[in-house]
Amino acid sequence: MRAPISLDLHIPNFNYPGVGPDEVFEKVVEIATTAERSGFSSVSFMDHLHQIGGVGPEENYMLEGWFENEHKAYGFEFPELKYRFEMLEEHLQIARAMFTEDQPSFQGKYFLTHGTSH
Repeated sequence: MRAPISLDLHIPNFNYPGVGPDEVFEKVVEIATTAERSGFSSVSFMDHLHQIGGVGPEENYMLEGWFENEHKAYGFEFPELKYRFEMLEEHLQIARAMFTEDQPSFQGKYFLTHGTSH
């Protein structure tokens, strides 16, 4: 029996010749659609607020981020890894509640949400 092979196309850069910031989403959809037609099983993306060194200049387009310099650039604190993981755990609990409860509420060490009716 052969093990199935799956291919992931990772997109680390969102700057394309002739594509402005308002056109990036459509370009990424085009790339993902082409990858799917070509047999790739998934597409993953770089997720920062600034591009990381070695991939491109910091001012390149980016979708989201965890990079310490990004936090500092926007005036956000960059807690130690232990605390970032604790906050991530609370975020995941909040997200789970949003999908499983009618009036999701959460009170943790870092975050507090109050349920509302749909």
